[in-house]
Amino acid sequence: GAVTRSCWGIALDNGHGGADLEQFPSLIIRGNTVVNTGNMLIGCAVCRDVTIEDNVIVHQNAFAASAIVVPDRNENYAILPKSNRVVVRNNSILFDSTGKGASIRLGSGDGAIYTSKGNSVYKSAGSGLSGCGEAYNTGDEVNASDNVCLESIPQALLDSALAKTVLTRKHQRRDGLNPPHDVSILE
Repeated sequence: GAVTRSCWGIALDNGHGGADLEQFPSLIIRGNTVVNTGNMLIGCAVCRDVTIEDNVIVHQNAFAASAIVVPDRNENYAILPKSNRVVVRNNSILFDSTGKGASIRLGSGDGAIYTSKGNSVYKSAGSGLSGCGEAYNTGDEVNASDNVCLESIPQALLDSALAKTVLTRKHQRRDGLNPPHDVSILE
C-alpha cells in the first residue's frame, strides 16, 4: 500500500522522546535515493557536526512534506545537545506534489550554525513549494549559497531515481514495538 504522512524516510533522531541518551555526533548522510516516503524524507535531531550531501530526494505524494529537516523533532532536553554545525550540500530535490512543503528546513532558533550550499531544487508546475521552499529559522546562523531552484523536473533524473526503488521487503524494528512495514530497498 501507499505511505501515509506519518511515514518518514531517513531519520536519525532521539525517537524515544529523550528517554535514552541517543545522539548523533559526526553524522554523514550521503549518496542516498529517497523516493515518496511520508512528510519528512531526510532528517536528524540531537546531531552535531553533520553532513547531508549528494542525496536525490523525490516527493510525489499528494500531501505536504519537507525534503531535508534539521532538527526533525523537538530538542528541548536538559541532558542532550541540540543540533549544530550542520552542512547540507549538493543534494537534488524533486518536488512533484501540490502538497505544501519545504525543500530544506533548518534550525530551531537556538543560535546553531547551518550551511546550505549547492543544492538543486526542481519543482513541477503547480508545486506546493513556495519559492524554492527553503525555511531557515531567524534565531540561527544560516549560510546559504549557490542553491538553485528550477521550475521543471529533469525527466532523466526522475527516471533514474524511480528505477532505484525496485524491491520492497518487510522490515521489523529490533525492539518489536511496531508491526512490520514496507521499506523500499535500493540496489
